[in-house]
Amino acid sequence: MKVNIGNVTSDSENFFEFGFKAKQPGDTNEDTDELKEVPFQLQISYVNKHKSQLLRVITAKMPCTKERSKAEEEADMALMGAHAIQSTAQISKQREYTMAQSNASSKKAWFKEQWVEIGM
Repeated sequence: MKVNIGNVTSDSENFFEFGFKAKQPGDTNEDTDELKEVPFQLQISYVNKHKSQLLRVITAKMPCTKERSKAEEEADMALMGAHAIQSTAQISKQREYTMAQSNASSKKAWFKEQWVEIGM
């Protein structure tokens, strides 16, 4: 995936959502049911104050789980909320208003469920 996000400051936040493709017959890739961690690599291309083009590469392995309760327990609710708003806004910018409303409704239901579970 390649995304141009424009100017970035220390206060900037960007969110990315991903998923796994369904396994196809004859697929030799690793079985996602057995994954304990997922590798990520972020490549940031930028121009510094001296007008030099630079590339910064950040690589990490993030733990993963198929246990929804464990994932939700460790989720950053503020980050998830900001992502929900950003993703709905991006869909609206493409004039897909019904899809944006559906996206917002599904996120709202998930957040409502989380607030009930923690007693708020």
